Formats: sequence, structure tokens, C-alpha cells
Amino acid sequence: LFISLSPDELAGTGDDQPTLPQVKDYLPRLETSGIGNLSYGPQVVSWAKTFMSLNLFEWQQRCLFGQLAHDENGDLLFRESLVSTARQNGKSIGLQALIGWWLTEMPKHRGLPQTVLSTAHRLDLAVMLYDQLADILELRFGAKLMRSYGRNQVTMPDGSKWFVRAANNSVGHGMSAALIVADEM
Repeated sequence: LFISLSPDELAGTGDDQPTLPQVKDYLPRLETSGIGNLSYGPQVVSWAKTFMSLNLFEWQQRCLFGQLAHDENGDLLFRESLVSTARQNGKSIGLQALIGWWLTEMPKHRGLPQTVLSTAHRLDLAVMLYDQLADILELRFGAKLMRSYGRNQVTMPDGSKWFVRAANNSVGHGMSAALIVADEM
């Protein structure tokens, strides 16, 4: 995505300006162009609204639509994705919606249980994501929870599993995870 700014848009960005520049759009500065228009993203947005009682921001929706773009067979188009934004903008909320949807809906698309691994550079941050989503999975979907610190895990009725670990050299070693999510890198 290439954005060009007019001279008028460039004006008003110096240190001596009377007001802060106004953000007129949520579009990213860098983005991989999408291929086609099929995506599981709208399903994640709906899942967040239904089960988390949240309306995701437009930028979160755009990211999820791109991350979960798929072909006519339902196969994802991208194997990796990176989202970077300032602190406290909702990255973790978007990840919660993605993990929740993946555990409850992706097994239906793929026809087999899914393994999800989530991690963060510190265990307390990785567990925070778990603490905010696990109860929803237990109460609404019948998941079994393991709340042993450092070994937090969710097992869904269909056999799908979510493992929560701190990022280290061996995290995920030996696993065949369908989805790996790293928060707070």
C-alpha cells in the first residue's frame, strides 16, 4: 500500500504547530495487498460481538480480514502475519477474538481438532490473555481448563487444545500447532 500526501496534508506537522495533526483514517502505512475477497475475518468479528460483547475497531477488523484471507477451498493465503501498533490500542483483544474463534469454529472448517499455542515474552503477559478468554470458553463452549501457572491450557469438547507458554528457546518445540500467536513481542 502506498500513500502519497499532498503539500496541504504535509503542512501542520512541525514542532511549532498550534494543534496536533489529525488522523483521518485507520489505514496502515505498510500492508501486504490482499488477493481475492474471501476471509474468515468477518466470522471472527461476529464471534467477538457474540461471545465477548465487543465491537472490534476498524483497524482490528482490517487486520483480521487480511490475516484470515483464504481461497475457494478455505485454505489460508498467508502463513505469517505481523501487526504492530502503539501500546493499549487493542492488539490483545484482537488476539483473544482470533483464538476464541479458532478454537470453536476452525475445527468445523478443517474437519479436525486444532492446536493453538499463544505466547508472550513474559509468562504473566501470556497468562493475561488466557485469563480473559478461558472463562468464556468454559462457560459458553464446555471447555475444560487447566489453571496451573505456567501450564495453562484449554481443552475443547472436540479435542482442540490451547496451550499458553512464555516465549523461550524451546516454546512450541515438538508441537504441531495450527495457530501460533505471539503477543507483546
